[in-house]
Amino acid sequence: MESRFVFFQSPACRLWRSYIAGSFIDRAEITYAKMLRGEILKYHNMCYVGFDSAKNNLSDKMFYDSGHLNRAGAEVFSEILAAKILEVSAAK
Repeated sequence: MESRFVFFQSPACRLWRSYIAGSFIDRAEITYAKMLRGEILKYHNMCYVGFDSAKNNLSDKMFYDSGHLNRAGAEVFSEILAAKILEVSAAK
């Protein structure tokens, strides 16, 4: 059985994303994510999953700071991540 790997980029809170929108930080994060995704997709046993805060059920109250989940957020995100891993595993 071949090992499979799922790489993911963690979500950031929506307020932080709104603060950095269009800035050099935002552009750097987008560039990094594209580079990471491009490298990962070269391998058939790896996949990349990006979690944009606008596309999940994480409110700003679920973050300890701009990029780190608090306990409640970690519990919700763990369920989201587990479901995504199962979805990706079933698709391959």
